[in-house]
Amino acid sequence: QLLRMSDKKVEKHIRFIGATGAQPGEDGKPFNARLIRGRYAMLCFVTNRRGAKPHMLKGMIHRFNVDVPWG
Repeated sequence: QLLRMSDKKVEKHIRFIGATGAQPGEDGKPFNARLIRGRYAMLCFVTNRRGAKPHMLKGMIHRFNVDVPWG
């Protein structure tokens, strides 16, 4: 549903927290965030080649809930 929305509408529903990544053959750095209670998703924006669909559109999405805040 979010992919069909305008950027302005999407911004009302989600908040970008941060990112991590690595170049081919390198290890990525861990991503740490203090999350409050709520619903979250991790998305992979990597593509296999220029112009290809990002991995998230191929199912590389993980949804999770935080029930107990970091503390």
